[in-house]
Amino acid sequence: MIKAVIFDLDGTLVQTESLKARAYAEAIRRLGNPDTTDEQVLELYKEQIGQTREVVSKFLMEKLGVEDQCRRLLEKSYGNETWADEPWQVLTRMRIEAYEEMIADPQVLRDQQWPHTVALLRSARTAGCRTTLATSSLTQEAHGVLSALGLEDQFQKV
Repeated sequence: MIKAVIFDLDGTLVQTESLKARAYAEAIRRLGNPDTTDEQVLELYKEQIGQTREVVSKFLMEKLGVEDQCRRLLEKSYGNETWADEPWQVLTRMRIEAYEEMIADPQVLRDQQWPHTVALLRSARTAGCRTTLATSSLTQEAHGVLSALGLEDQFQKV
């Protein structure tokens, strides 16, 4: 008898990876490359899924030729804080801003959920299994996604 099930978030419960790729595409357009398409960035991003933000951002900067644009924004600051120390951090920060804008609408996340995995989660809970969410996403982001999907009460531990 199964007593516990561990779920992953990104790519398992919800297709956040495609949203993150779209956010990278938007960041690159904001850098001054208006012809960059979501599809173009998604194809490149697929090669890097699971990598750190640094690795992904450096890869995309190289492939899409936006390092110079990122370098120009290094001097930007927020209050007393420097925006970024390295060009890849500029792209990462812009991607995060675009992603947060995107998922501010909970419907965007609901549209990206994997119904069969969510159904399995609910079935496991109904059967009395303990459920845990393991993710490399930031805890706050994970809770935001779970809230948007109405799944916060489905896990004993995140």
